[in-house]
Amino acid sequence: MKKSIGLLALALAFAACNKNEIEFQPENAAQGIPFSATVSAGKSLDTRALAESGTTLEATWAVGEKVALIHNGVSDEMTVSSVSEGLATITGTITGSPSDGDDVTIIYPSSAADGTTGNVKSDLLYRQDGTLTGTEGTSIAEKYDVRKGASTLKVSGTASLNGNVSLDNQIAIFKFTVRAADGTTAISAKLLVVIIGSDTYRIVPKTATDVLYAALPAVSAREVRFVATEVSGKTYSCAKASATFSARKYYQSTLKMNLTTETMNGHDYVDMGYGMKWATMNIGASSPEEGGCFFAWGETAPKSTYSSSTYFDQSYQTYRWQSGPTLGRPIRLKREDDAAHVLWGDDWRMPNYEECQMLSDKTKFTWAWDDAKKGYKVTSKQTGNSIFLPAAGRKEASTTNLAGVLGGFWASSSRAYGEGQVVYASALNYSSVNTADPAALQTVMRTYGYPIRPIRVNKVNGHEYIDMGNGLGWAVENLGTDAEHPSGGLYSFDNGDPATREWGAPWRTAFWSEWKAMLDEDNTLKENSASYEQKGWWMVSREALNGTSLLPDRCIFLPATKSEGEADYWTGTKRTDGKRWQIHITDDLTANDYTGQDEWLRAVRPVFTLPAPEDNQGNEGMNDGIKFQHLDQYTTPSDPDPFDF
Repeated sequence: MKKSIGLLALALAFAACNKNEIEFQPENAAQGIPFSATVSAGKSLDTRALAESGTTLEATWAVGEKVALIHNGVSDEMTVSSVSEGLATITGTITGSPSDGDDVTIIYPSSAADGTTGNVKSDLLYRQDGTLTGTEGTSIAEKYDVRKGASTLKVSGTASLNGNVSLDNQIAIFKFTVRAADGTTAISAKLLVVIIGSDTYRIVPKTATDVLYAALPAVSAREVRFVATEVSGKTYSCAKASATFSARKYYQSTLKMNLTTETMNGHDYVDMGYGMKWATMNIGASSPEEGGCFFAWGETAPKSTYSSSTYFDQSYQTYRWQSGPTLGRPIRLKREDDAAHVLWGDDWRMPNYEECQMLSDKTKFTWAWDDAKKGYKVTSKQTGNSIFLPAAGRKEASTTNLAGVLGGFWASSSRAYGEGQVVYASALNYSSVNTADPAALQTVMRTYGYPIRPIRVNKVNGHEYIDMGNGLGWAVENLGTDAEHPSGGLYSFDNGDPATREWGAPWRTAFWSEWKAMLDEDNTLKENSASYEQKGWWMVSREALNGTSLLPDRCIFLPATKSEGEADYWTGTKRTDGKRWQIHITDDLTANDYTGQDEWLRAVRPVFTLPAPEDNQGNEGMNDGIKFQHLDQYTTPSDPDPFDF
C-alpha cells in the first residue's frame, strides 16, 4: 500500500530498549525461525466504516504492509505477503527462543507498537486532521485504523499461530461540535487539545472550524479535559470527571466550553511560543485596539512632552556602555527603569531585543484597517495564538504623529549604530506602508514617546531564568538574593544541593562542566560592571552579539561575593576524593578551579536543564501521517454521549 511519510511516521520509530523491554528485530535478521500465519482485520476484511454522509468505505489489506509480532519481550516485524478470500498471510522471521504455546500479541501497523510496553502507542493519534467523508487523505477512520490481537505460537520447522487471529480495532471515532457555555454560540477553533490522564492529543483542522473529528483510544471511567483555541487567540475549556467510551464506535458530542483567560496580576497574556508570553494590550490601554500610554525609553511614567532633539544625556545610567570595549553589545534596562516591571509587577517586564526580533520573525502579520481598529493581528507560527498591535503612532514634543499608519513599542535592549557607534534605544516598528514586510527593529532616540507591550517573564517555581544558549536555564539572581543581600546568601552542601533544597526541583547547582562552558571566552563575553553598580561581571552570550541568537534572553549578572571584588561559587560536581569543585572569579575576570569541603559556605547560582525545544515552525506538515485503508465497523453507540455536559 502506498503511504505518505510525515510527522506521525517519524514519531512512531522504534527505539532500542533494555532487557526488560521489547527488543525490535530487523526483518532481515540472519537468525530465527521462518514464520507464516493467516490473520483477519477483525470480523471480516470487507467491513465498512461509517461516514457522516451515510456512504461506506471498503477495507482491504495490501501486500507489503508491516505487522508487529510480539513475544517473550521481542518484537519481530512481519510482512503481508498475500491476501486471499478475506484473510491475509503474514510472513517473516521469528527471533529469540520461541516455544509452543508462547503468548503472542499482534499489532497493525508495526509502527503503532510501543517498543517499551508491547502495547499500542499512546501518542499515536497526535496532531490529527480529517473528517469522516472518506475523501482521499482526509478520513480519520482510514488514517488512524489501529488493530491488536492475541494468540499463541506453534513451533516446528517453521512457526505459525494456533488458529486464525482476529485483530480488533483499538480506537473510537468522534465528531466534536465546539460551542460556548451557552450551547449555541459556535467557537471557530484552530486547535482542540484533548487530555486523557497523562496523554495529550492535538486536533489541528486545516482551517478553523466549530466541527472537529478525532480518533481516540477506548477509555473507562477516566477524567477527560478539552482546551480549544479560537482564531482570535482566546482559549476555552471544559472537563468530564468520569468518561467512558468504547473502541469501534462512532460518537457525536457537543462540547460546551467556558472562556479561559490567562491572567497575571490582573493583566491578560497569550502564549506566542518560543518561550514568550505576550500581554494582550499595551500599558495604559483598556482594549487591544487602544494605543495606551507613551513612555520615553528608560522612564517609568508617561509625560506631556517628549523631546525630538538629537542630544544624549551622557550621565543617564542606561547609557553606561556608550563607549569603550563594550561598544555594540546589548544594553538591557535595569529593573527599576523597566516600566512594565515597575507598573505591572515582578512577573512582567519589557521585551528585550531578541524577543522583539522573534515576534517579527516567527509570526504572521495581518494588517487590519477599519473604523474600530488599525494595526496588525500577529499570529504565532508555533502555537497559532495571536495578539493585536495597534498603529498608535509615536510622541514627538506634545504631538502624536503617524497614528493609524505607524505603530511600535520599546525593547528593553539597546544597540550601537552608525560610524560613530552612538548607542540608541531599540523599538519594534510596524506600518501599513509595507504590508509584505511590515515589522522591523529600528534604532530610535530614547527621548521619543512609544507605547510599551509587556511580556511575562520566564519562571520556574516562581524564580526567573534566562536561556544562555547552552541548554540550561540560569537563574537571574544568586540563591538568597534580597534587598539586604544583593549578592545572595552563602550555603553549604551538608544537607544536599542547596538550590534544590531552597527552590525545589528542577533547580540545582550548576555542574563544574556547565560553569566552564559559561565562562569559556568562545561562548560568553565577560565584562566588569560599571563602577557605580554592584561589583561583578556581565556574562553575555556571543550568539546574541553576532546576531545569530534567537534566545528569550541572553545575559546574566554574576555579583562579586567577597569584599575585595572576587567571587566563590559552588559547583554541583565532586572529585573522586570527595572534595567539591568550586569556581573562583578574580577581579580581572580570571576563573580558577578550587576544591572545598561540603560544610564550607559559598554562593550558589541555581540552574535547571531546559527541555528540548519543539521543532515546529508553523502548521506546515501538521496533517501529515500514514494512511491506512482497511477499516472496521464504526456504529452509532447505544450508550449516551460520554461528554454530555
